[in-house]
Amino acid sequence: EKDYESYVGHYINDSPWYGDMRIVLRKGQLFVDGVQLLVRRPDGKFGITDPEAPDWISFDSIIDGRAMRLNQSGVIFRRAFTP
Repeated sequence: EKDYESYVGHYINDSPWYGDMRIVLRKGQLFVDGVQLLVRRPDGKFGITDPEAPDWISFDSIIDGRAMRLNQSGVIFRRAFTP
């Protein structure tokens, strides 16, 4: 989908338990760290590998066509501007 481009990027969390993750777009689908497929749910969030999965991801704070925040089941990650 067109809005998927705005989600692609590197997101970080300062907690040693969560660290960071990269969202990549391959063949029109989003993946976490290139391996876990994100599946759109009816509520607009994404299930991790399965729309019925208990863990979910959502994106918000879109600025200049980029999501500034990733929410993973209530844990906030912020976009890192890395090469």
